[in-house]
Amino acid sequence: MKKVIGILGLGSMGKIIAKDLAETYNGKIIYLARDVGSVENLAKKNDAEVRYADVSKPKTLAKSFNGIDIVIHAVHHEFNLDIMEACLSSKTNYIDLGGLYHYTKKQLKLNKQFKKNNLTAIIGMGASPGITNVLAKYASKFLDKIENIEIKIGNKDFSTYKQISPLSASYSVQTILEEFSWKPAVFVNGKIKFVEPISGREEYKFPEPIGTQKLQYTIHSEIATLPYTLKARNVSFKIAFDDDFTD
Repeated sequence: MKKVIGILGLGSMGKIIAKDLAETYNGKIIYLARDVGSVENLAKKNDAEVRYADVSKPKTLAKSFNGIDIVIHAVHHEFNLDIMEACLSSKTNYIDLGGLYHYTKKQLKLNKQFKKNNLTAIIGMGASPGITNVLAKYASKFLDKIENIEIKIGNKDFSTYKQISPLSASYSVQTILEEFSWKPAVFVNGKIKFVEPISGREEYKFPEPIGTQKLQYTIHSEIATLPYTLKARNVSFKIAFDDDFTD
């Protein structure tokens, strides 16, 4: 029997998840949104249902998950813990896109409760964190010992735009502002340390067509997990943004 999947939040990331599932999954999908009217056309297009859910009201959130097997949470990470608690109450499995280190550390403490309730919670299953973690684990299979894990993210947008603002972003602007202002965690010689935001700047040459980009430290969830799962002595995360955007 096909599982019922709920997508919580239909913003930039949620719409991509909705599109992917519409193309690859033939089971029941429910869009969970506070503004139900804003997603009705998308739901009609993708043959999905719509249900009201308000993450700012954790006491009633669990009721919104009734009958759903898996909630994919695509709302801002400040709601991670409340949504996980609602999943525990409603006996619903859970997936999110990341916890910006500090929320991830708190989420890991719920591991025993999810296991006790025979539920699965997959945290940080986006591109980064997510794909980055999977790549690190895959690479580890070919190594006898891991000393350093250096995650470096570069990108280049080949889309054609009529006009684009330097402040346009491919994911939550609020998250990016937090990445630029919160002190990044770095795992150095077996210990966590926090460095200045946007520090550690370096030029790094990625394979074409990405090419050389300017990287800097930002706060990210990989540092909350990889040092312990892969037993590395040093783990760091750096990402590139356009100079106009950074300035």
